[in-house]
Amino acid sequence: MLHDKFIKDLIMNRFRLYTWQLASILFCVSMTSCFEEEENEEMLEEEYFYEYMDLGLPSGLKWATMNVGATKPEEYGGYYSWGEIEEKEHYSWSNGYKYDVSESSLLAINVVDSCGNLTYSHDAASMNWGGLWRTPTESEFKELIDHCDWNWTNLNGVNGYMVSSKEKDNKNSIFLPAGGINVYPELVKLGEFGYYWCANTSDDYSLYSTTFQFNSDMKKLGRISLRYSGQAVRPVAEY
Repeated sequence: MLHDKFIKDLIMNRFRLYTWQLASILFCVSMTSCFEEEENEEMLEEEYFYEYMDLGLPSGLKWATMNVGATKPEEYGGYYSWGEIEEKEHYSWSNGYKYDVSESSLLAINVVDSCGNLTYSHDAASMNWGGLWRTPTESEFKELIDHCDWNWTNLNGVNGYMVSSKEKDNKNSIFLPAGGINVYPELVKLGEFGYYWCANTSDDYSLYSTTFQFNSDMKKLGRISLRYSGQAVRPVAEY
């Protein structure tokens, strides 16, 4: 009888132990799931941190309300050489710039994709903002020009264009400040001209990539400025 009681107690103790272990495992799995869910929510919030506007464009593309490096629409933001993701002390061929090569060479080293557009790791919009943000292409800037109303104005002391939807019931707009261009040894044309990088190269011409340039009288796309020059980046996304 004593032996039977010992066996019974042993079985019950082991059952309690296994039950406790199972409960501990389930608790840990549950907590891990919660942590992962919270982490995913944080990543999602970070991805959507930057505000965008739906301007009613045919493509459905969304445009950010400010430049990379800015904290509000009228700030100029950062100045980036084409294909680089960080600002520099000065902008010149001699300051470490290395992407003055043909489109085929850029493709070989993964700076551009097969369409001639910047890859994620060489896109200042993608690398600084994350998520689905990227630098717009020449054709996407052209869509913005053709399908929006452009009004030269001054926002909180900063010259630039207010770009508004043409749709009757769409009141959305974005402001593009005229931040000039950074070329060694200084920032020039500030408040007079805007220079914004496009994601694509310019007809395989190795010293240039496509730029969107504007002032109060004109808007121009094309082979305008050298790749090493520091220009603004206005992100877009297909949310």
